[in-house]
Amino acid sequence: MKKLLLLAAFLAGPIAFAQTTHVINWFMGITNAQASMTIDNGDTVKWMWTSNIPHTVTTSDGAAETFASPVISGTGSSYEHVFTITGATPYYCEIHPMMTGTITVQALAVPSVEANELKFYPNPVRDVLTISAPSSIDKISMFNLSGQKLWESTTTTPEAKIHMENYPSGIYFVEAESQGKIQRFKVVKE
Repeated sequence: MKKLLLLAAFLAGPIAFAQTTHVINWFMGITNAQASMTIDNGDTVKWMWTSNIPHTVTTSDGAAETFASPVISGTGSSYEHVFTITGATPYYCEIHPMMTGTITVQALAVPSVEANELKFYPNPVRDVLTISAPSSIDKISMFNLSGQKLWESTTTTPEAKIHMENYPSGIYFVEAESQGKIQRFKVVKE
C-alpha cells in the first residue's frame, strides 16, 4: 500500500505544475473589462465563440506578444495562445474593432521559496540556481513544462547548485528532497 501511495504521489507531482488555462467567452458586445485579465507567465488564454458570428483575435500595435487568429465562426469554436512574455498584450477583433481586451502577463508569483527549511534562489535565475538546507540535500531533479526529467543529481551536502546557463529561457520545475521531505517549486530561467 505504501508503494502504491508513493507511486501515486510521484505521478501526481508533474500534474501539480500544470499551467492554468483561462477562458474568455468571445462575443459581440463583450466589454473591455470582461475581455481583460492578469495571468502568470506560461498560462494559456482560450477564446471561446458563443455565437455563429465570425471574429478574430489579433494583437494591437505595441503588444508584448504578437499573434493573430484566422477568421473563426461557429458556436463552440476557439482560439488559444500560450503567453510567455511578461507585459501587457492588448488585442481586438479585426472584424469588430470595438471588441477589445488586454492580457497582462506577470512574472511567476514564486519569489525565492523557503519551505521544509529548504531555500531556493535566485528566482528568476540566469546562470546558477542554489538550493540550500540546514542538513544534507539527498536528491534534486529538474523537469520541463511537459514533465520530462531534464536533470537529476544525488548529493550529501547542505547546498547544491543547478547550472542552468545552457538551458533555454522558460519555466522549469525543481524537486528537492532533504531528510525525507520533498519540496517542489517553479523556477523561471531568464
